[in-house]
Amino acid sequence: MGFVTLVLSFSSFGQLQHHHHGSCATDEMHNLYMQNDRNYRDGFDQGQQLAAQIFDQLESGELNVPENTPYIIPVVVHVMYHAEVDNISDAQIQNAIDLLNADFRRMNADASNTRSIFQGVAADMNIEFRLAKLDPDGNCTNGITRTKTPLALAGNNAVKQLIAWDNRKYLNIWTVRTISIGAGIQGTVLGYATFPNPNNTPTSDGIVIRHDRMGSIGTSNTGGRTLTHEVGHCLNLFHTFQGGCFGAGDGCADTPPAAEANFGCATGINSCSNSSLPDQVENYMDYSNDNCMNMFTICQRQRATAVLNNNALRGSLVTPQNLAATGVEQTTVTCPPTADFTFREKSVCAGTAITFTNRSAIQDGDTYWWIFPGGTPSSSTDTNPTVTYDTPGHYPVYLDVNRNNQRMDRKGMEKAIAVRVNYPEITGIFSEGFETTEIPFPWHTINEQGHWAFEVTTQAAYSGSRSATLNNFDIRTNGLSTSLITPQIDMRWTSNLVIRWKHAFARTNNANSDQLRIAVSTDCGATWQIRAVKSSFILASMPTPISASWFPSQQSHWKEDFIDLSSFANSEDPILVRFEFVNGGGNNFFIDDIQLDATVSAETFARDERFVSVFPNPNNGAFQIAFDLPEATAVTAILMDVTGRQIAIQDPGVLPAGKSAIRFDSAQQLSSGMYIVKIQTAVFGEIIRKITVE
Repeated sequence: MGFVTLVLSFSSFGQLQHHHHGSCATDEMHNLYMQNDRNYRDGFDQGQQLAAQIFDQLESGELNVPENTPYIIPVVVHVMYHAEVDNISDAQIQNAIDLLNADFRRMNADASNTRSIFQGVAADMNIEFRLAKLDPDGNCTNGITRTKTPLALAGNNAVKQLIAWDNRKYLNIWTVRTISIGAGIQGTVLGYATFPNPNNTPTSDGIVIRHDRMGSIGTSNTGGRTLTHEVGHCLNLFHTFQGGCFGAGDGCADTPPAAEANFGCATGINSCSNSSLPDQVENYMDYSNDNCMNMFTICQRQRATAVLNNNALRGSLVTPQNLAATGVEQTTVTCPPTADFTFREKSVCAGTAITFTNRSAIQDGDTYWWIFPGGTPSSSTDTNPTVTYDTPGHYPVYLDVNRNNQRMDRKGMEKAIAVRVNYPEITGIFSEGFETTEIPFPWHTINEQGHWAFEVTTQAAYSGSRSATLNNFDIRTNGLSTSLITPQIDMRWTSNLVIRWKHAFARTNNANSDQLRIAVSTDCGATWQIRAVKSSFILASMPTPISASWFPSQQSHWKEDFIDLSSFANSEDPILVRFEFVNGGGNNFFIDDIQLDATVSAETFARDERFVSVFPNPNNGAFQIAFDLPEATAVTAILMDVTGRQIAIQDPGVLPAGKSAIRFDSAQQLSSGMYIVKIQTAVFGEIIRKITVE
């Protein structure tokens, strides 16, 4: 009976005043649809009438459903990520599904916390959720998709346009970093969902939720009840405080009315004078804290059961035919394994350890074989191995997934890791015109997929005959970023620091969202500070879009740009400058004549060059450091490899003014390669020299 009243009175749905908290935006999104989308409004009204009819049949006993056979709902989770921090693990997603199932089957660990006054109406919803094992095309899946997109930064229905599976077969869940729905809601939105509606489409249905509210591990430190709450909405459950004390309510007589949403865990509150029962703050459909929520009610189970018994609502999800089509009825689905992995640190200093996260879809008994050229270890069978890279250069990574001792699938990234020396590689001002056959070391170029990196081209140049280019036209992966990174630059004794460059870029249409981001690192690429972001419109050097793959053919096709980096001048730490191009559907990108301008203290710089020299260089491990000091100073000389590991040290004490020398004749047999000599002086500071052992 309450159900019918709710349908007739639903125009009051939008009267609720809880916008200042903004935990769940389902009401706000629903109101927008009802006001602006007649197709949605008609479908919602029709759906509520259908659900009410089945609800009444369940209440009267006219319709009986098996209580010992749970409804099973296939689920797909679309991980929408902008950076790796958003790209939550399979384990976190499975944890979220496990908690969801515990809540819906009343097997949650805190079920006993339900107050005695409500124990009699607390219900097992008789619904379970399983990640899909077959995708819409019948291919094997783990029920998780991953899409890199800037839309994940402020998620809303726009992410659904990128990927959505048939909502008649799957419950779609999208995870994002934050949510911005533009509906006037204030505060932090944790998630929102759509009610059952025959007119819902895959791109208008489902749940959008912050990834830090998915489960209780990984990026989430919550109890996972946000997902339980939003799934409740998908199954036609409304907020327990719907309509306040005297409105239509949530359609359930066993959830006492509440004046407004409850936050925290106010178990002693009775906010409605027309009710003899306290507010049911432990109900999953309130806004209470996760550790306060612990129950659904018998009526809420009936409401959910009603929509699962009509194929126009959610019933198509739970049919035997659909369970077979999505693979969730089977304990195992025999599928070929799929190799996949990710990692965060793509440009590192020598000696850095990198942990690789395995995202492969495999079955019990399958094994892994990792290959790490240039790394230690060079191979591994661990699930998530940690590898150290000691020698500068670019290195690939491969992962094989094996079944019955045979390789079934491989993922390889040819330019996965860029390893650089961990000392300053150039001092002060520099210029680079890319007049070489490839990107010159120690410049680094890398992207998140290990390919489509910057290359040297002879087909375009602002000056000379070559430039660096990114084949952006063929990438077609929205949000994919590719970086070109300078060597480490010694900024001591500098001021008035400006970096300049020439670039050429054409849009393919006015809707392109490509970006050029310039960032600076003072810790060898471990962290980056964004200094400028150039949008597609600002970046374009051509006045109109060009739809075919494009190369600049004259200097007028290029733009000059610069940014001030004076805040990094005279820094004790060397800097890296990163040019990061983010694909947004535009044309190819070209860059040339990168130049760092600075005022360098001529006296200090000349003193550094004049006071200390190392010879012979190259050498066989034996060399001398010659000094010509204007005054006496204490000196310590340290021989290091490129990772910064100390090999030998000379501490002659105070050297006199004038000419003197100290000799290194390493007791160790040095392998060929580059080494660093760091000379520390009490008067003149630290001086770095590079040597080559042959």
